[in-house]
Amino acid sequence: MDIIYLDIRRAFDTVSHRILLEKLAAHGLEGSTLCWVSNWLDGRSQQVAVKGDKGDKSSRLSVTSDFP
Repeated sequence: MDIIYLDIRRAFDTVSHRILLEKLAAHGLEGSTLCWVSNWLDGRSQQVAVKGDKGDKSSRLSVTSDFP
């Protein structure tokens, strides 16, 4: 019997919006461009829908981090 272990943890890493904005600012992004990125990230939400007869959906939740 052969066993293969895969570490896929990095495939699902996420970045905090706050940390992302801090890093962008530290690398020289400023002014209206940084404000635009901040506004684009602000107020995002997600919801899961299940296909089926009922069309069930989860509650909407705020998104505070995303995939890089």
